[in-house]
Amino acid sequence: MIPACLLHTTSLRGCDPIEGPAPLAFLDDLPGWSFALITGVANADTPSAYDYAARLIGNAQDIVMNDMRLKLAGRFTLRDSIEYILPEPWQLTTSTPTALRRGIQIQKKRNCGKLACFTIESLSVAVANDLPTLTIEVQAGNQTTYYTVEDVEAYQPFEVPIDFTSTADIVRITLPETVTPLTVNQPSKYCGCRSDDHLCWSLHGWDGLTKGKTLFGVQVRGKAGCCVDDLYCLWKQQFADLVKWRAGMLLAMEGHVTSRINEHTLNQEKLSILHDNWAAEYEARLKVWADSARLSIASLKEQCITCNQTQYTYGY
Repeated sequence: MIPACLLHTTSLRGCDPIEGPAPLAFLDDLPGWSFALITGVANADTPSAYDYAARLIGNAQDIVMNDMRLKLAGRFTLRDSIEYILPEPWQLTTSTPTALRRGIQIQKKRNCGKLACFTIESLSVAVANDLPTLTIEVQAGNQTTYYTVEDVEAYQPFEVPIDFTSTADIVRITLPETVTPLTVNQPSKYCGCRSDDHLCWSLHGWDGLTKGKTLFGVQVRGKAGCCVDDLYCLWKQQFADLVKWRAGMLLAMEGHVTSRINEHTLNQEKLSILHDNWAAEYEARLKVWADSARLSIASLKEQCITCNQTQYTYGY
């Protein structure tokens, strides 16, 4: 998967998207490029040179993304998650209806790092009402999402799959004011004298005004995840440039096998020279990016990133 921030960053002039940011690199800027070259390689599967260029760029994006990940893999592990949060057994105690929406609040701590995000696989819900429908509100930053469940039975806890991910500092999940929620005490996440300062997220109940130790009708099955794709968004310009060179390599390679080869449309010797020159430039630029990226990542204090290599210092 290509992070959304990296899509449409490389293009062919004249193919700029109508909406969204302008491309950062163009195939036309490759040394030795000519429009006749791409029209000579385009075939029946992609009758338009512009359609063919779009396919080249799409394939090049996949290759460059994989190359970037491989370059970092030897030095760092980009983690999938930091910690998990699981629902506790529900108690039979209830809380009377109020004029406020109540539920839970999940808050990111400073030690999480910028790449941490919260992923909710499902919600565990329990109320003391028989309801034809129940609407659950999930508020994450300025984004609000609603989930509606039908035929709710009183005192029968159930799970609602939502597959929700957010990078917001606070995620609040609440039930309607008229509901009588079952309650559960805030689960303990440590033993003995160990504090929870090492945890990335804090989980509390929400009574409509403030957070507290009682969870009202909602719990989560989720994890403090790592949205590591955001890391690659820091290198949009470098990614776009690498895609340009890699797409040129693909063009030259496909020129060797196209059914439209003839002395008037494609020069095989020229294609070989272009491919070798573009490949050398691609590898050089990929190395420059990798060296710079390793230094940048090493300076970050992120729970989502683990360094795989130990640095040694010697004294005499």
